[in-house]
Amino acid sequence: MTPLRLLAAAALLAVGAAIAWWFWRGEAGRSAPVAAPPAETPAPPAAADPVLHPVPEPAADSAAQGQPDESFNDALRRLLGARPYESFLIPDALVRRLVITVDQLPRERVNSQLRPVRRTPGDFLVVEEGGRLLVSPANQDRYDEAMQALAALDLPLMAQLYFRYYPLFQQAYTDMGNGGRHFNDRLVEVIDHLLTTPEPPLVIELVRPRVYYEYADPNLESASAGRKLLLRLGAEHRETVKQALSSFRAEIADRNRGAEPPPAESLEPLP
Repeated sequence: MTPLRLLAAAALLAVGAAIAWWFWRGEAGRSAPVAAPPAETPAPPAAADPVLHPVPEPAADSAAQGQPDESFNDALRRLLGARPYESFLIPDALVRRLVITVDQLPRERVNSQLRPVRRTPGDFLVVEEGGRLLVSPANQDRYDEAMQALAALDLPLMAQLYFRYYPLFQQAYTDMGNGGRHFNDRLVEVIDHLLTTPEPPLVIELVRPRVYYEYADPNLESASAGRKLLLRLGAEHRETVKQALSSFRAEIADRNRGAEPPPAESLEPLP
């Protein structure tokens, strides 16, 4: 999967555009016990983390309560437009794919097998100058259509949609083993992480020790998956993504706690 497609997925989620209902559960086989175990006092449930960025309570008739995937997918298609919806998104198990992707962006790697968007045609472009491998400025041209779709999103409306279907996001996040934690808090944290990506040099040098390209600068190469994706977009597209994320953050974050992200300090990924 190309960098922009993965980042566009996170951006679409960050602006509330991708909600579906899907459970992915398996039951491990169990052996019959030889004897009934003695009764034990159940351990108290783990205390839930405090909510840093609360979301509105869903309406009693919210479409998130028991409606099938198709109802939201139809609404999402109308909101995004048929072409962006069909060009970019993989509708199957979309909420799970997006929640996993967003959660992994501040880490070293993301799971490309669970990508929520389709592949971008073409190859990552590299030029050779004076014996050095450099990121080609022409790379950003491949991403123009995706960036136009992102810039055209109605962010306040996306936030309303996100809040309306928030129980689905939270359920998917809980199913990942995050009981007691709140997905909206994680989303704001990830947005802050992306927004504090420092600007790279105008000319970015690469090396190719094996099959894939790597950044020659160790600081760039050690950046998180999400920041590394932003670094590869080019300055113009990177600014488009940051503006969309910043605007959406202002819609979903608790304004009483401040809507401004922390200042950028380093390229080190979050733990």
